[in-house]
Formats: sequence, structure tokens, C-alpha cells
Amino acid sequence: MLPVAVLAGGLGTRVAHRTGPAVPKALLEIAGVPFIDLKLAELAESGVDEVCMLVGHAAGPLVEYVGDGVDHGLRVTWLEDRPSLLGTGGAVARFAGQLFGPFWLTYGDTLLEVPMVTIEEQFLSDDALLGMTVLENADRWERSNVTVEGGRVVTYEKDAPAGSHRYIDYGMSIWRPAAFEDAPKPPFDLGDIVRSLTASRRVSAHPVTRRFYDIGNDRSIEETTRFVVEHRRRFL
Repeated sequence: MLPVAVLAGGLGTRVAHRTGPAVPKALLEIAGVPFIDLKLAELAESGVDEVCMLVGHAAGPLVEYVGDGVDHGLRVTWLEDRPSLLGTGGAVARFAGQLFGPFWLTYGDTLLEVPMVTIEEQFLSDDALLGMTVLENADRWERSNVTVEGGRVVTYEKDAPAGSHRYIDYGMSIWRPAAFEDAPKPPFDLGDIVRSLTASRRVSAHPVTRRFYDIGNDRSIEETTRFVVEHRRRFL
């Protein structure tokens, strides 16, 4: 399976009252374990072997905890924003510049269920530069931000008004490094690249059916905790 980059460098301002200023969001405890354990278990269960953690804010404790990933059944490497933060786009572009082929990208604060093997096969037989997993959400869990037509993402709109789109970016995608050939100088947001590729019809859409769980705020933390407890055998 292709390598996976995990974006885990966010400031986590909405949950800082739970973690404090020195602890990264990925170490927030859910059902008695650090969230990163759940995320890495999800990836290992999907057949992933290699993970690169893209980190910035308060990376030290996370690096110390996960290490080389052997305890999670993975090979984990680290790429830290230095000397200044690169933004999500800059961090991923830097990682892509070290590769010769496609890679997966996901977020370090979200639990997902993605048929990775099937989507890899679909993506590698296409000419898209980005394959986006999408969920038919219709504003149910979060505001939908994607319109899909003919197997392509034709609109990607952050903070879209309610009712604008039926699908939401599910939080896991597959990229070709060529997507970043014309990227601006860091720092920049990954959404800038997504919108550019969408305009040129280079983003394939890969629908999934299970809702996502995240730790972005107090409400979602409670929902995620209930989910993990109910599915303890999968994660713990």
C-alpha cells in the first residue's frame, strides 16, 4: 500500500482547555487512550505499513510517545515544520517533494473508514492528480463543502452556506506529487491547491458511506468517545 502522511501539526485551540498549551491534540485521551493510538490502529487495520507524521506545534511529546511506530505495527517517520510553520499546504508539498509516486494524506484528529485498496486501484488507473474521499453529508454532521458530478469534484468551497453542497470532504485523500508543481511559497493552505485542481477537473471523487468521528471540539469529542467505547475491539 502507498505511504500515508498524517497532518498532526494543528494548534488545537478549540480543545486547548483539555490538553493545555504543551500537549498536542493528537495526545488527547479518548476512552482512556491517546487519540493517536486510535488513528494509527485505524491505519494499521487498513493495511498501511508506512506513515509520515507532519508535525509542528508541540511536536516533542508526540514524537516521544509514538517514536518509530513499532509498537503500533507501523514504520513511522517524522517531518517537522522548521524553522517556521509552513501551513497545511506547505507541509504536504514538502513531503510530496521527497517522493517519486502517489501517497495518501489524512488528518491526525479524525477517525475514518476508507476502502483504501479499492480507491488506490481506482486512482492509479485515472489521470487525476488528487483523489478525494467524499461523504454524502447534506450538512448533517458538518457543513457540506463539495459538489460531485461524473466522478469528479467540480466544486470545493470551505465555509459554504448551508444547502450549497451535498457532499463533504471526508478527510482522507490520495495525491500525485505533480499536484504541487506550481504550489506557492509556504506558508499556504492545502485548500488553495484543492481549489486549483478542482477548477482544472483533476480531482476524482471516491464516495464512502460511514460517518467520520473527530476531536475538534467538545461535542465531537463526546461523540467520538461513545463510538470508540462501542467499537473497542477495533481500536483497543
